[in-house]
Amino acid sequence: MRELETAMLGPDSDNFMNMESESLEMDCMRKITEVISRADLNQVLVACAKAVSENDHLTAQWLIDELRHMVSVSGESIQRLGAYMLEGLITRLSSSGSSICNALRCKEPASADLLSYMHILYEVCPYLKFRYMPANGAIAEAMEDEHQVNIVDFQIGLGTQWVSLIQAFTGRPGGRPHIRITAVDDLTSAYARGGGLNIVGKRLSKLAESFKVPFEFHAAAINGCEAQMRDLGIRDAEEALAVNFTFMLHHMPNDESVYTESHRDRLLRMVKGLSP
Repeated sequence: MRELETAMLGPDSDNFMNMESESLEMDCMRKITEVISRADLNQVLVACAKAVSENDHLTAQWLIDELRHMVSVSGESIQRLGAYMLEGLITRLSSSGSSICNALRCKEPASADLLSYMHILYEVCPYLKFRYMPANGAIAEAMEDEHQVNIVDFQIGLGTQWVSLIQAFTGRPGGRPHIRITAVDDLTSAYARGGGLNIVGKRLSKLAESFKVPFEFHAAAINGCEAQMRDLGIRDAEEALAVNFTFMLHHMPNDESVYTESHRDRLLRMVKGLSP
């Protein structure tokens, strides 16, 4: 094959191919130099990533050295993002990603400890409380004159959301209502709680008792996507109903090209039929 190539292209074909390869390399280096001279962080990162993917260690190291002067963890947003991307490229180049991951990996805490950690997080982090406040405020306002309240909570988690609402009902001018919470949650949340939904029920019942609020807890240990009307424990037309989806709807499958029926739409239609 080599002899045929030489016969067809002539004895100088090797020199020609080498010259063409060198020309391409020079053109590539010229483009990289131009990008560096413009201080175009995006393009330099792309060029560095390309060099890393092609195992071109010499070019990659050259670009890494240039990038160190262009990024900063305390600079502008693009500089901060670039700093973390550069760190990733260096890790990829040195093939140290797996060892770093193993070094940073920690043991999962025991469920009882995790429950305590989540409670501390809720107390010190305002974002969770801000998420609960609008929902609780809307429920309290809608139930202002109701004597029997039924709250159906999909993915209740630790039940932390209802602590402040139970406390708010104690000072209601019309007196404390009878509260019934129906908790819909599957086994995936059991680890965080340290057990089943009964843990949440006991915790909220104890709290309600301390505030002298009549309280009842109904557990429906099922996946929200599979919930049916009979699982929600709707039993009294005189109960004022509220339905809570704080952490659930955005996780539900809704792609009708994959699923024959949209689980989210089915659930919303079912809840709408309850006229909460």
